[in-house]
Amino acid sequence: MGGPLYNLRIGNPEFSIYNVTHSCVLVPLSFENHAFFNLTGSVQLHVYNSADVQVTQTTMDFNVLEHSPYQGNVELCIPFGTTSRVHFEMFFAFPFLNYGPLVVPYGN
Repeated sequence: MGGPLYNLRIGNPEFSIYNVTHSCVLVPLSFENHAFFNLTGSVQLHVYNSADVQVTQTTMDFNVLEHSPYQGNVELCIPFGTTSRVHFEMFFAFPFLNYGPLVVPYGN
């Protein structure tokens, strides 16, 4: 037995150019579902700029089999000029539990 978000890790975000006004951000996310049940839920990611103003958010659904690892990326777009110092807030939602915010700072 164990926790459904065992060894939760949020990797360094990767920024790339999306178009003339926005960057694309990939935030690596991994954990192991050590529970005895499948884990179905969602993660919501909010991005805040250095002035602590939310610039975007996205939601991603997932379904992880019992005793299985999960590795993926949460992807979103942000306006140029917000990539030097941002922070991310992650919220996890499951039918039986809500977890968050998990605050992840990022700064160049």
